[in-house]
Amino acid sequence: MHREKMVIFDLDGTLVDTAPDLINSANFALRDTISNPINIEESRKIIGKGGKYLIEKSLLSRNIQLPDDKINQLTLAFLEYYKNNIYQDSKPFSNMIETLNMLKENDINIAICTNKPEKLTKILLSKMGLLDYFSNIVAGDTLSKMKPDPLPLLTLIKEKNIKKLNAIMVGDSENDIIAAKLAGIKVIGVTFGYSETEIEQLNPDYIA
Repeated sequence: MHREKMVIFDLDGTLVDTAPDLINSANFALRDTISNPINIEESRKIIGKGGKYLIEKSLLSRNIQLPDDKINQLTLAFLEYYKNNIYQDSKPFSNMIETLNMLKENDINIAICTNKPEKLTKILLSKMGLLDYFSNIVAGDTLSKMKPDPLPLLTLIKEKNIKKLNAIMVGDSENDIIAAKLAGIKVIGVTFGYSETEIEQLNPDYIA
């Protein structure tokens, strides 16, 4: 019976605190462009929408405007450095391993829905020893659309023939809440992640 249920986790800011490694990578890419490095606190509001968004927001916060081709170059430098330093200071949030074990013991499908590129997602989960927990992964470049579009969530539940009422999304951002609502599934908003907006203001079904 439990195999007919699915819990879908966002990755960055929900399952894993990836901010330290993301910011170290962004600061490396921007080392010749900005004089004052990005700090952890400011970064938590700009993580989760892709590498280019992170670079653009970091520059704009310092009143730096660059042509798109230069931003693309910086984004590529960020991604290359991050790929090679993806698991330096990242770690699961408190109680997440216990939660995954509990779901696994109860034979509930566990999936990942993230806007992070699929290759980086799998590298990170593998290095952390978490990859085998997940029956399905839909990442930012797996499909033609990513969150907040509902397609990734709808794809995940369709792959396992899960009814919408038996699925729930767990996420920390506006993208997660909107995607779940558009997909017609319940959503738990976590308060410890990287949302630009207070999670309570996004009206998730539940708050953790």
